[in-house]
Amino acid sequence: MAQFIDQAEFHGVLAIFISADADYRFTFASSLSEFDAEGNLIRKETAPRRYTYILGPNESCRTAAERFVQLASKVGGITMAEVVDAFSVEKLNKEFFADFCRAFDRVSRDIHKHHPKWSEVEVEREAQTLLDRLVFLYFVQRKGWLNRQRDYPRLL
Repeated sequence: MAQFIDQAEFHGVLAIFISADADYRFTFASSLSEFDAEGNLIRKETAPRRYTYILGPNESCRTAAERFVQLASKVGGITMAEVVDAFSVEKLNKEFFADFCRAFDRVSRDIHKHHPKWSEVEVEREAQTLLDRLVFLYFVQRKGWLNRQRDYPRLL
């Protein structure tokens, strides 16, 4: 992919990699050069593995779709910095942890409601254990390690 980034006209590449499977891979890569305050040339590159999404019928594709909608909604065009930001793993991690904190609070409140005599430490420990196990199950599910199916068990 790097061969298509020439620094003169093209600073980024959106690529689709097709395989024999029904799923395919979308990758974003960019490389920008600029001068810092002291006149030193600074090169900013994305790590392609950190900007890669598996897409297709076996994937939810929600995250990538949300990123494309976010970019498409920009009026007057988009900058390379906005594309980098949209597909940034750091941004995704922050969103994940914000969602996790909200889920943790909801689960903690529910556990406390069912076990009002438990201390806050016990409630939080149980909520953390439950959510950790669910995240782990989701991970092994997406790897296809449960019954060799990526959607097993199906959650309704």
